[in-house]
Amino acid sequence: MIITDDFVVLNLPKTGSTFVRTVLKKVHQARLERRPISERLAQGLGLRKRPFFQELMLANIMVKSANGRPHQHGAWIQIPKAHRHKPIVSVMRNPYERLVSSYEFRWWVKVPPIPEEELRVHLPSFPDLTLSEFMQLRDLEVRHSRIPPVPPGTDVGLQTVQFIQMFFKDPFGILPVLDDDYLDSDRFLDDMAPVSFLRTEQLNADLHSFLLNNGFSGEEAGLVVEHEKVRVTERRNRDSAELWTDDIIHRVQRTERLLFRVLEQHGLTYEAPEVAGAGLSN
Repeated sequence: MIITDDFVVLNLPKTGSTFVRTVLKKVHQARLERRPISERLAQGLGLRKRPFFQELMLANIMVKSANGRPHQHGAWIQIPKAHRHKPIVSVMRNPYERLVSSYEFRWWVKVPPIPEEELRVHLPSFPDLTLSEFMQLRDLEVRHSRIPPVPPGTDVGLQTVQFIQMFFKDPFGILPVLDDDYLDSDRFLDDMAPVSFLRTEQLNADLHSFLLNNGFSGEEAGLVVEHEKVRVTERRNRDSAELWTDDIIHRVQRTERLLFRVLEQHGLTYEAPEVAGAGLSN
């Protein structure tokens, strides 16, 4: 996470958070370099506070295999209490696109999220998985690798579990008792921390507006507008429609139903992806 004088940034994986971190570091450095001499002298004498910017690498409290190793994806419950009053922002990506991006990034091949013996039993074709099989792998991760695991029989997807881990005020209290009644209710309105979201689809523009509204000058925020993308996952499939089937789409909609409702509350709605050959007549 990143903490500044004016706000806190939480980094949800595979959404564009690397771009945000990269740009904010450049904006902060530009602010330091453009300080007038009088301001620098006052800060050197302790008469004025230096602009605050801290990138925290915190223990991974979400995945068993991480063994608490530090990473950049700190959760809301890990924000130091002295900074929780500040506006908190993160980036949200179309859940369908985020699923495909995670599938094609293939980090799960290098670091399987479940033990090898489980892979042999449930997914013998690993690592040559279809998108449908990849979703099975993520279901197994929810059951066996997330901290804490959700109860057996709860029909919930990994993106929803990650979202609760990242942005809810008491994920360790909610996840062990998570059930379909909760997933189909609006109790999340009381349980989610106050977080606003930038959109991956127009991240430059959204980050630019956010900075302007949070104390940055037009010149400083202007560094965002034309900044190139950062660490883009190379597509293994030219047309993502070739990956999708109606069954997979319905599975995403079912298991991530809480996530979609939360996003709707924040004004974010996403259309289901097209399926290859859909609408074609003989």
